[in-house]
Amino acid sequence: MNPSISLSAPPPPERPAPAFVAGQDGRRYRPAERIGRGGEGSVYLVQEHPELALKLYHQPAPRIEAKLSALIGMQLPCRAEGFLAAVPQQIVYDADGRACGFLMPRIGACRPLYQVQRMLYGEAAASRTSFLRSSGWRTAAAIAANLCSAVDCFHRRGLVLGDLNNCNISVQADNTVVFFDLDSADVTDPQTGARFPCTVGFPDFLAPELQGGLDAVSMSRSTDCFSLAVLVFMLLFKNYHPFHFRTLRRDLPSDDIPSPDRAIAEGICPFVRQVPGYALPQDAPALELVPAGIQQLFRRAFGYTAETLPDSIPLRPSAGEWARALRELAGSDLRVCPRDREHVYPPHLSACPWCACTPPSDPAAQVGLQPAASVCPHCGQPMLGMFCTHCGRFLPRPSETAPAHP
Repeated sequence: MNPSISLSAPPPPERPAPAFVAGQDGRRYRPAERIGRGGEGSVYLVQEHPELALKLYHQPAPRIEAKLSALIGMQLPCRAEGFLAAVPQQIVYDADGRACGFLMPRIGACRPLYQVQRMLYGEAAASRTSFLRSSGWRTAAAIAANLCSAVDCFHRRGLVLGDLNNCNISVQADNTVVFFDLDSADVTDPQTGARFPCTVGFPDFLAPELQGGLDAVSMSRSTDCFSLAVLVFMLLFKNYHPFHFRTLRRDLPSDDIPSPDRAIAEGICPFVRQVPGYALPQDAPALELVPAGIQQLFRRAFGYTAETLPDSIPLRPSAGEWARALRELAGSDLRVCPRDREHVYPPHLSACPWCACTPPSDPAAQVGLQPAASVCPHCGQPMLGMFCTHCGRFLPRPSETAPAHP
């Protein structure tokens, strides 16, 4: 990972919540039960205000009041079709008059997107339906469509999300997508033009032009759209990251096998184009899983090389383009596999793609492939295949070296 790309810091030592904070409306708000804690702050229920939640920062940043004022001034929607957002509504102040957090709407039960991905592809049907009202590939497409509609709405209001990954997005039981931590977004004040940049990001979700460091290139709607395309791909393609591959050279030194951030920077994506020496993971569905129009969107997002990257950036699909294509896919008459009724797929395919990408039962066919680890070596959370849907990291590439084709 590039050292200039920083991940969220661990939470500082526990600090007791104040007895009350003052809102911009002059009222006092009293923290109740704590319902969440992260690197920047803790979130509380609010006494006598069941419709609100309160975020209090551990150590408020010097410009946080100006950034929150800019974010509130953007008048972002808290609710729209297919998504909810914990948008700051009021800045709150401590007893010394310092900005220390904000009030936001309280949002009901939801699960992080990475957990929902495991429900869709990595857990038994009984576990999936215990939370999601529906399951299967149509649900994955519906969640992806709602996600893209939300990002499109934010972009049209002028907000750049910046750190867009499957840990800071959640999903409700009816496929509604939920956004938290909007105060960490890349915000530009609509009145003064002052910019408050996003300074964190998961490398495996960042656009190639950001892989050199977040101080080199400003985040933008275009970089958001790259991260969005990665999330859409993972939802539709069995949780595989688009830059997940296996090597076809057994003699390749481990140091020469590209890391995920290098693969993104160089455009090593066998899903959308032929890359000499690399192939798809053996049980991954091919790009033909999705209709031709969506295939083309993925090629526009990931079909670059290091040399063609500058020309490819303006061609990235917008969030609105993704939303329209995915709405059509989610509403189409999907086919059901006669061998396994949990397998559904688009009508342009004549045979079940999920049966076709089932891992081979012959152990000899898996020579050179290390079995998927049960626990991520980076964060200690359960793995899904060779990719951790908790921290967005891969297992080391050498474990995926496969024999060369004849």
